[in-house]
Amino acid sequence: MKKISEILKESIQIVVDRTEGKTRSYKTNWRNLNEVLPSGGLDYYTNFTIGGRTSTGKSAFANLLLLGILENNPQEDYIVIYWNWEMTGYQQGLRLLSNKSQKSINELLQTQKESIEALRELSNQFDTYNVYLEDRPCTADSVQNSIERLLSKEENKAKNVINLFDHTRLVLRGNARNEEEKIYRLFEVLQNLKKDYRSTNIILSQLNRKVEEDFHTHRKYRSPGLTDLFGADAVAQFSEYVMLLHRPELFNQEFLPRQVNGMDVPSRGMLLGELAKNRDGRVATLYFEHNLAQNRIDTWNPPIIFQKEQGQSTSFFQPPK
Repeated sequence: MKKISEILKESIQIVVDRTEGKTRSYKTNWRNLNEVLPSGGLDYYTNFTIGGRTSTGKSAFANLLLLGILENNPQEDYIVIYWNWEMTGYQQGLRLLSNKSQKSINELLQTQKESIEALRELSNQFDTYNVYLEDRPCTADSVQNSIERLLSKEENKAKNVINLFDHTRLVLRGNARNEEEKIYRLFEVLQNLKKDYRSTNIILSQLNRKVEEDFHTHRKYRSPGLTDLFGADAVAQFSEYVMLLHRPELFNQEFLPRQVNGMDVPSRGMLLGELAKNRDGRVATLYFEHNLAQNRIDTWNPPIIFQKEQGQSTSFFQPPK
């Protein structure tokens, strides 16, 4: 327990640090995400939940979020633990190499013997990263115990932790009576990790089938919301940020659900991120271009073309390539 005077001193120090160019956030490779988050990046000691249906690109988005943090922030101050419960470790490794080489995983697996050394050189870029991977599912309490053991090592005692969990429904149930109680327990543990172990947590979460049911019933596509998250009460309560990913093209939608600057935008190659919760900031829709075959997701920079139409200048967007 702390006196309010101590809390206010800490708060003022954060403001002072900002004026001196010091931040308590991790910058990403996505300009649009950095701009909409209050601290110009992912705040220290927060929960950032990324939701989406299967095949939307959740894992690719999380991988690139993590890669951007590693590339844009000094690595001596933190360690990363990737709780990779959905895939085996080598599959995630192939995804990273796919992104770095700009080749699909299928192309990588057909690499000729004489090109293997180039792949090794790419992998050497990760040698300096303090990244650990655990691909065996475990309970929420086991997560906390593992982090305690890792931070007890002398070289890690002063470090912050970044956890990435892929994904919530794959955590083992333990003593929980049902799926919802299991997820609630996981987020209780994440709250303890934030406050006691200087942890920033990135959590992947499945959506329920409501968006699909609404589409098939009413023949109208809609963007997902917080209530579409599986275990929505716990996720919304404990997360500082919630982003819901969706790709309208998967539902045979020719254009995005909303116009941009009054114009229809083709959905092909587009990934939308609905920032449905943004503590101390504004909710927003973020637009990304994707090439998931090469595990690439980039901020969408729409080219604007001007046409003369009856003496007026009219802008419209080209579809992403």
